Amino acid sequence: MNNSFLIEVLLKLGMADFLNIISLDKANIIIRKSAHFFEYLILGALIFKTLKSYCLKNLSLITLCSGVLYAASDEIHQYFVSGRTAALKDVLIDSLGLAAGIMVIKIIERFKGNHGRTIVL
Repeated sequence: MNNSFLIEVLLKLGMADFLNIISLDKANIIIRKSAHFFEYLILGALIFKTLKSYCLKNLSLITLCSGVLYAASDEIHQYFVSGRTAALKDVLIDSLGLAAGIMVIKIIERFKGNHGRTIVL
């Protein structure tokens, strides 16, 4: 992603003040790390919902471990790609996203169970 595209998107979102506060490099990092988090939040929710149909014990742990293994394999892959680097902090951010995805599904299911309503993701 180039910086001009990033600037255009932020300006369209009404984030001109945000750009004045931080540098473009920092904005780029924040957006990329946030994307990591939210991608893995969705992945965690999907893995959790998929495995739930198998009535497994320790479902949260299995979901988290499988997601972390995927995140680690992705970082290992990046190590071998020219112009990319592998970073342990990305695996940690991904892991937080996975945990958040699991928690979101659990909260939705608890809410759905208490009120008898179905919430579609």
